[in-house]
Amino acid sequence: MFRKGDYIGIIEKSYDLIQDEKQWIQDLTEAVQACLGLEAGLSGIVFDERFPKSMDPSVVTEALAGMPKIVIDSARAALSMAPPSVLATYRQTRCATASDLLDDPVVGGEETRAFFHQFVYPGDSISICCANPDGTGVVFSSVLSQVTKLPRPMVEQWERVASHVAAGLRLRRALGGGLV
Repeated sequence: MFRKGDYIGIIEKSYDLIQDEKQWIQDLTEAVQACLGLEAGLSGIVFDERFPKSMDPSVVTEALAGMPKIVIDSARAALSMAPPSVLATYRQTRCATASDLLDDPVVGGEETRAFFHQFVYPGDSISICCANPDGTGVVFSSVLSQVTKLPRPMVEQWERVASHVAAGLRLRRALGGGLV
C-alpha cells in the first residue's frame, strides 16, 4: 500500500515561496500522494486553530490528489461533530492511523474511540499533521480500506518531513504569504 518516494522533493516544495498558498498546498498534496500511493487519494488542508471558522470551506485552503471531493466533505462534516478530545488526539501526533492512536492508552480515550468507531470503522484513516506551536499547520489525510499499523521507521520519516512542511508554512506566513 505505501511506497517510498521523493521525500526531499516534498521538503523542497515546503519552502517554495513563489507560489500562492492554493498552488503551494496543491503541489505538496500531490507530492505526498505520490510518496504514499494511497488508493483513495489524499487531501491536504491548511488550518488555523486560532480562529473558530478555520474548518469552514471558505476559510480553509485545501487540495485534493486523486480523492473525490465528497470524501473530504464527509470528513469535514464528521470532524465538525467531533468532541474536543478527538481534535486534541490529532494534535498529539505527526503521523498516525486512527487505529494506532486508539491503541495508545495515553492518547485514545473512550470518547475518542467512540468517535472513530462511528465514522471510520471497519476501515482506518491516516493523517500526517504538520502543526506549528501557534495553531497553524497543514494536515494530509486519507481513508484506508482496512485497519493499518504503520511501521515505526515510516512514522519517524514522516515526522521529519512534517516538521519541514510546518516550517515552510511559518516562513510563508512570516513573509506575508510568500514572495509573490
